[in-house]
Order: sequence, then structure tokens, then C-alpha cells
Amino acid sequence: MTVQSSIRGYSERDISGMLGVSVRQIRSFAEDGLFSSAPTDDGLLSFEDVVLLRAAKELVDSHLSPRRVRLALRKLRSQLPEDKPLSSVRLCVERGEIVVSDGGESWEPESGQVVLDLRSLEEAVDGDERSIPEVGASAPEPPVVDEGAAQEWYEQGCDLEESGVEAREAYLRALDADPSHLDSHLNLGRLLHEAHDFRGAESHYRSALEICPKDPTAAFNLGVVLEDIGLRSAAIEAYERAIDAEPSQVDAYHNAVRLYEESGDKASAVRVLKRLRGLNR
Repeated sequence: MTVQSSIRGYSERDISGMLGVSVRQIRSFAEDGLFSSAPTDDGLLSFEDVVLLRAAKELVDSHLSPRRVRLALRKLRSQLPEDKPLSSVRLCVERGEIVVSDGGESWEPESGQVVLDLRSLEEAVDGDERSIPEVGASAPEPPVVDEGAAQEWYEQGCDLEESGVEAREAYLRALDADPSHLDSHLNLGRLLHEAHDFRGAESHYRSALEICPKDPTAAFNLGVVLEDIGLRSAAIEAYERAIDAEPSQVDAYHNAVRLYEESGDKASAVRVLKRLRGLNR
């Protein structure tokens, strides 16, 4: 399904109505430099900014003050690479402290203290069946997955696309219900790509590949967005991955050959061309 996206961003009033936060709070985030990018000329904010505000609201709903949340996010901003948006990490509250999770790492942004995963430590004890003594509160329970709700939100997102209405929030809700919902990652990645949110699209395509490493659509789309960002070598790697996953994906061959030729690697371009020609024999 091909969808032409005309959405350039969200106004402060749109976000206020969507999330239940005041326009003043939204402007406070902008003044603190917490958004992924500067607003457009007409004051519109990006989808990544909506995700960040939603996460911040959840922290406030956990009985933290808005000021404390903003200060913690300002510290977190200085702890992350400049090109990594705040919306790309997971935020939660544990025992009254804000905790950030990024991949396999967790820490408290306010103090910089690393948070250890006790369950992972238990698994690392080779041959020792004894459990590690409990320290303080127990480790947080894994998130509850609701596959039925995820599928319903996904289908609603598809319907909203066809009617020309914003569908990204529906896909985000699907992923809240089931973070491993592959098609929601793919569709959300595509919509973000169409809206020129390349980093957001890249994140969802990579998440899709973590769920299904041999998904040819995720690999090919990742190659396209990496090429748009200007990461030629990474784009070639993604196209080659798409070819391995689905040898009949002709566009992946052509894109890989073109990039190899542009980079001066004629031998690799010939290798991919030979593989493509072999499909017709």
C-alpha cells in the first residue's frame, strides 16, 4: 500500500489535545532545547517530539513534578550523543527514581548511577542454581504484551492511512501493546520516512530486523533511508541483506550496484550484477 503523506508536523494545540498537556508545558520543553529539532517556520513539531512529550507525561503521572522531569531530561540530553534524540530511549520510574534504558544499559540520569539488572546477573552465574539475594525492591516485571490490542491498533492505523487521516499514533499504540509487532514497525517507519524523519524511520526498521532478521522489506527500506541520510556503506550492507533474504528483490540489486559504482568499487558492482543476471537463467 502506497500512501502520500501531507503531514508536516504537529501544532502545539494539536499535541495539547492529543496528550492532555498544556501549551505552556510544551513551550517549556522547547525553551529547554529538549526537542529533536527546531520547530518549522509555522511552529510545527515533529513526531519524535510528540513521543518525548508523551513519555514525559507518563513520568509526571507517576507523581514526579514537571520541573524535575525537565531537569532530568536536560541532564539526559548531555549524556546522549548529539545525534541521538531523547525519544529513542525508554524512560520509566523505579522506586521514585527516573531510569533510562537504552539497549542493554540502564542508568539514572539525575545521578548518572548505573542500574543493574539483577535477572541478567542471575543468568550469568555459570551452573549456580542459587538465586542472588534480593536487594531492595524486586526487579520490575516484564511488560505485559497484548497481541489482540496491538493487532486492533495496527488495523486501525491501516484504515486511517487509506482515509488520509494520521495513522502514526495508532501504530505507536500498537507497539505499546506489543513492541514486537513487526508490521507496525514497518508501517510506522515508512510514514516517518515519508515525513522526512529519517532517524525515526531508521530506528523502526532496525527494530523490525531485530524481530525478524531476514525480513526483506525491513532490510530494503532501511537501505533506502540510510542512503537518504548519506550513510552509503551502511545502505549497501542493508541492500545486500535484503538480497540475501529475498534473492528476487531486483530493486535491491540495482541500488547496491549503483552505490558500489558511485563509491568506485567496480569489483563489488560486477559481483552483484552477476548474481542478478543469474536470476534470469
